[in-house]
Amino acid sequence: MVVTPAQGLDLQAAVLQNPTWIVAAWHRPPYSKGLLHDSDVETSEIRMRQFVLPILDNYGVDAVFSGHSHDYERSYFIDGHYGLSSTFDDSFKVESGDGDPAGDGAYRKVDVGPGPHTGTVYVVNGSGSEVRMTTLNHPAMIRGLLELGSVVLDIDDTTLTAQFLTSTGAVHDAFRIVKGLTCSATPAPGCGAAPKGKLLLANNADPNKDKWKWKWKGGTLAAPDVGDPTGEDDLAVCVYDATGALVSGTIPHGTSGWTATSTSLNYSNDALVLHGLSKLKLKFNAGLILAKAKGANAGVPTLPAAPPLRAQLVNLDTGACWESVFATAKKNTEKKVIAVTP
Repeated sequence: MVVTPAQGLDLQAAVLQNPTWIVAAWHRPPYSKGLLHDSDVETSEIRMRQFVLPILDNYGVDAVFSGHSHDYERSYFIDGHYGLSSTFDDSFKVESGDGDPAGDGAYRKVDVGPGPHTGTVYVVNGSGSEVRMTTLNHPAMIRGLLELGSVVLDIDDTTLTAQFLTSTGAVHDAFRIVKGLTCSATPAPGCGAAPKGKLLLANNADPNKDKWKWKWKGGTLAAPDVGDPTGEDDLAVCVYDATGALVSGTIPHGTSGWTATSTSLNYSNDALVLHGLSKLKLKFNAGLILAKAKGANAGVPTLPAAPPLRAQLVNLDTGACWESVFATAKKNTEKKVIAVTP
């Protein structure tokens, strides 16, 4: 759904339809340091920040595209900044990363529908016809390019990808926003293996007693590959059978509950708020992954499962992954599935 204020569309009515994406577009950018078009000076841009942006933030607009300045500028993932450029600082960044799938990885929003104050990317693309040379130094902007080009926007269900395509056909900037905290519908390819693995799924008449557990041991597990979930990396534990995803536990970066040492990462949450995950233990020297989930939020499906079974730890930003593959199950009933390797 594209919301164009100049056309007088009702943003509130749009949100009531619970769209996956809301994208706004108009001519004058709320943030820019384009030649002859400084958003700190021009009255229209100042008023846009003061009166329009608070409304967009309240209704969870995902991206804003503008022109006017003859250049390309792209902001951080930001929220709540309505003043001059001199007042912008890191506190307005929802995420400090670059949002580039080939860089820090995609920006992420927990909810699939509109969520207030969950972050917006602002894009200025007025360089389709000409470029006006200047210094692009607005602190809200992570990118500034003085090149002819256009923005190509692709939306595939819960994934929005924007690319700046130059006049020569090169992609010189890109960002992605992904919504929801679910594992991929199919297993990640090329994952690291370990000689030992164990998977348990237990389905109880009382959902509060459901649980699942996966252990991966003896493989190569390097901290740089796993990434930093206290920083910008999102981790997920995903379990599949022949029919698709069975259970998943996704931990967005920055989630409280992590403790880190030079040789380990440990996540613990007794409240079970994220997919019932109570523990995710990673030991690099020992080559160990241990994931546990329990309770109604664990999402244990109807059993038995359909082998082969595959349990994975995935860095959702880089695609790095580790897995156990179970060709058969030692036990596979309506109440419990147990699979072991070797």
